[in-house]
Amino acid sequence: MIQISFKTASKRTFKKALEAHRPALYKIAWSWCHDVTLAEDLVQDTYARALKNRSQLKDLTKLKPWLARILVNLHADYFRAKKEYVELENKHLMSDLDPITLASREESIQLVRYAISQLNDKQRKIISLIDIAEFSYAEVAEILDIPMGTVMSRINRARQALKEQLENIERQQLEKQIEKKLSQTTPRLRRVK
Repeated sequence: MIQISFKTASKRTFKKALEAHRPALYKIAWSWCHDVTLAEDLVQDTYARALKNRSQLKDLTKLKPWLARILVNLHADYFRAKKEYVELENKHLMSDLDPITLASREESIQLVRYAISQLNDKQRKIISLIDIAEFSYAEVAEILDIPMGTVMSRINRARQALKEQLENIERQQLEKQIEKKLSQTTPRLRRVK
């Protein structure tokens, strides 16, 4: 972590510190909107706003939560202005895993993403900040401007809701598999004239 006070940080040092947080911010933004272009735009706008308001940050050690707070505000502004968005397909990365393992992993990832997308906005944000971006509860409280107790209760409810979503999805898939198997094994009666 960069241990430089704001007053001694040059603009170049500040930009380097910003750039170090780009992957984490992108991951957060993408987990909220599931749109590559929108996530990149949100991160870019976060950087533009951070550079413009650089003087508001008093300590570079708090840069990551400060940037996340800007991202939260931009995301809220975007969805206030535009209520809907289109989900884009993911680009698949090359892997050394065999196709069956890769397909299984991709299916699990898609199921979790779908389950997270079914959560309400507050639950999606708290899950992505704590479980994906790995912010501490104190940092999330600062980012979302809510008390620590609210963070703890929201993450608990969000994880419970996510668990229920995943159980529902699993139950639905199992029912479909049973239904398919039954339709294949049950002899069909043919009508004869």
